[in-house]
Amino acid sequence: MYLLIVDANVPRPARSARPERRPPSQRAGLFRPERAALAHAAWCGASFNLGDTKRKDVLGLVKTLPPDQRPRLFAMLTNVDPVRHVFDTKRAHRMLATPEHRAQVIASLVAGVKAYGLAGITVDIEGVDDASRASLSIFVHDLQVALHAISALTLQTVASDADDAEFRDAGRNADYVIDMLYDEHYPTGDPGPVASQSWYDESAVRALTLIPKSKAIFAI
Repeated sequence: MYLLIVDANVPRPARSARPERRPPSQRAGLFRPERAALAHAAWCGASFNLGDTKRKDVLGLVKTLPPDQRPRLFAMLTNVDPVRHVFDTKRAHRMLATPEHRAQVIASLVAGVKAYGLAGITVDIEGVDDASRASLSIFVHDLQVALHAISALTLQTVASDADDAEFRDAGRNADYVIDMLYDEHYPTGDPGPVASQSWYDESAVRALTLIPKSKAIFAI
C-alpha cells in the first residue's frame, strides 16, 4: 500500500493571528505535509498531489512493475497545513460543516480515484473540534458508500489515544482502520520511546476491543 496526498480545499476567511496547536510530532509515514501542494479555491473540493517525499511520479513508477507486483495506491485526505505544519482544525470544520461541502469533497475524491486508478482514500483528518466529530463520522460513512460504488475502499486513521467513541465510529464507517501506534513520547513532551513494547501491546489490545479485528491496521 502506498499513500499519496490529497488536500481538502474549502472557502476560508483571513488567517487568524492566533497560532494553531502543533501536532505532537510530524507523523511518521510515506509523506511530508510540507511538500503537499496547497491551492485554496473558492469552492469546496480536493486537489490531488501525486508524488512521494521526493516528488517522484508515483503512478509512473508503479506502472513500470509487472501487473501482479503493483501495490494498491490509496490517496490520503489530510487537513495538515503545509506551511505551518499543523493540523488545521478550522479547515476540517469548514470541510465538514455542511452536507453540500461534504458532498463536493466526496465527489472530487471519487473522480480522482477513477481518474488515477487508485484503490481508495485514506482519511487522515486530525485535530477535529467537538462540533465537527459527528460530521466527520457522516463524511467517512458517505465516502465509503460512494467508493464502494466504484469498487474502491475507505481507510481512516485514528490516534492511539483517541477515545472509545472515535475508534467505534471508524470501525463502523471505514473499511479499514489505521491505528497510529506511535507518539507515546514526542518532541514537545517528556523524553522517552516513540512506542515502547508494553505501550504498543496495551494500545493494540485496547483497539481490538473497539474495532473489528478484520479491519485493524497497526501503524508503526
